[in-house]
Amino acid sequence: MRTHILIPIAMIILTSSLSLVHGSTPIVPWGAAPTNGSTLFFDDFVGSGFPSKWSSGNLVGLNGAIQVGGYLISTVQRPLLGGNIGLNWLLANVSGDAPIASLVPESIQFIQISFKMQPFNLTSPIATASGNSYSVTGEVQFGLNTNSPFLSNAIFFDVFSSTSPLSNFRAGFPATKQAIFLNIFKPMTSTPSFFSSGANPNATLYNGGNSPIDLAAQHIFTIQIQMDLGNNANDYVRYEVDNNGWEGYQQTACNCIVGQTGDVIPMFPFIDTVYRNSAPASPVPTLSQSMASQTDWVLVTNYVPTSQPAGQILNSNSIPPPTVQPLGGGASLTQFLQFEANSISPGNLYAGGMLLTIIVSGTLFGVLFGLSRKLNISFKGSGLFFTMLVLVMSFLFFYASIIPIWIPVMMTLIVAGIAFGVIRSGNAAGGLVPD
Repeated sequence: MRTHILIPIAMIILTSSLSLVHGSTPIVPWGAAPTNGSTLFFDDFVGSGFPSKWSSGNLVGLNGAIQVGGYLISTVQRPLLGGNIGLNWLLANVSGDAPIASLVPESIQFIQISFKMQPFNLTSPIATASGNSYSVTGEVQFGLNTNSPFLSNAIFFDVFSSTSPLSNFRAGFPATKQAIFLNIFKPMTSTPSFFSSGANPNATLYNGGNSPIDLAAQHIFTIQIQMDLGNNANDYVRYEVDNNGWEGYQQTACNCIVGQTGDVIPMFPFIDTVYRNSAPASPVPTLSQSMASQTDWVLVTNYVPTSQPAGQILNSNSIPPPTVQPLGGGASLTQFLQFEANSISPGNLYAGGMLLTIIVSGTLFGVLFGLSRKLNISFKGSGLFFTMLVLVMSFLFFYASIIPIWIPVMMTLIVAGIAFGVIRSGNAAGGLVPD
């Protein structure tokens, strides 16, 4: 029976240790991109200055951007959608030097900007009005933009997630419910061409819409820009998500990066979160939930680093409550567990949840051991009871989104193995089912 006690504890400690290992994401340099240089801008939303490095504003309602446990969370609240759209805008470091400096006199520059982010934190939202249901569409734009809440000179990703095919949202969009567009709007005012995902979209669709990327999960989005005012063959803008391949534009083919006169427009990192619904503007529609995007870090360099910052590796889609209230007095059990997990490991719910699992399991073990000694009964009989308690607890913690799925799955396999004799306990036969 001692096996019943040792296996769950060993499994929890092992899986927690393996999952807590932080690593780096390698970047494969492409072409003649420089491999040495300096960092032009960095914010990990832990201790590097938010909101001092950012200006923010909500074009509809109050500001909706906060820093919580290593994440920038940009939220468009349900009440902001008094009509059909809400928008939250953030622009970095507008009082400092722009990452892309002057190209005059003739010069060549290289810039890489990367965002580690979860674009959409949504779970099947619904808009209702007059008893009818309507589709809901989220949009997040991020990259480099001039000092303006409007996209007049910009290079950026434009990502969409909708509850209905995006072809219903805008003509020329794919029939998928999620999409990643690669946009470039006149880095120089004299640039002849541009590529947009707006009306009459002509922007490149990443991966051609094939092999869809789950935009409700966390990814690293990277843009590389090289401008050589005297040699069009060297001008390019290319985009990549994780390590899924580069796509983009070359000046000789698109005529969309540099112009014949003037200079490059100063541009800064930005994040724009937009939330729309297809309901009529009146009566005011009701939204089932707000929309949030979560950014782990933003990094701008003038070279290609060998690795990106690790950031918050263990990501849960849940946003913990900032404060906790008594159970039954405004806070649910799920919110309570999320708050406790986030308190143990701020901004890293999975790490905090697995440590909380170890703490609770150890407490249960101590209580059962103490009771057996107090009542002068054999501790062996408590083994299976302890194992079942840990199994139930693992499913509860998974339901609360504070531990990954593989922990309850492994606990289930262990309990089944003990029950059917695959994992031997302290007697000759083993298991609960006779051999």
